[in-house]
Amino acid sequence: KCKVYPEIVWIESSNLENDIYPNGTWEDISKCECAIIPGGFGVRGILGMVKAAEYLRKSEIPTLGICLGMQVMVVEAALNIWGLKSANSSEFKEYNDESVITLIDGQDGKKGGTMRLGSMKTIIREGSKAHDIYKKTETHERHRHRYEVNPLYMEKYPEYFSGNSQDYNIADIFEIKTNKFYVGCQFHPEYKTHPSECHPLFENLIKSASL
Repeated sequence: KCKVYPEIVWIESSNLENDIYPNGTWEDISKCECAIIPGGFGVRGILGMVKAAEYLRKSEIPTLGICLGMQVMVVEAALNIWGLKSANSSEFKEYNDESVITLIDGQDGKKGGTMRLGSMKTIIREGSKAHDIYKKTETHERHRHRYEVNPLYMEKYPEYFSGNSQDYNIADIFEIKTNKFYVGCQFHPEYKTHPSECHPLFENLIKSASL
């Protein structure tokens, strides 16, 4: 749709964890015109993803975080913007007073069919970057996740959360509006992308790149 064909550069996030800069990894990131921090499960490579998020944010490289990728963005912002020195996700570190990502209510000790799953409504805040992208105040997006942003931090830092669930208890979109494009989504935009019609988040990510 944007009349461009991307050259994909795969970055192994665990290579970023020791600050050794193996195989030119940081140089590879610096040459990218936009980036996606993808979804996933488990602790491997998470520290490297957080470091990559910090680099991408500070370098103002257009970045989209998807599911776990959005959670990584929130952890990075909590550590380096909000000043929460022990910020983490309870998926990766046992719960503490600064767990900015936690299990969905009722999920403790449960897995499988208890995920937040399927199409759900997101309410988009007017005046936000998300509103500029969607050009509307409501959208339905498809979810597949078990962890979510701790509502306590949604209340403390509401300006970062521009899309929330219909009851406003779950953060669906995270953004830093001062960046050209630095947006995370708890849902999966790839589930609503088709050959003839790409998702607006992907379209705007590509348009925000230095083409």
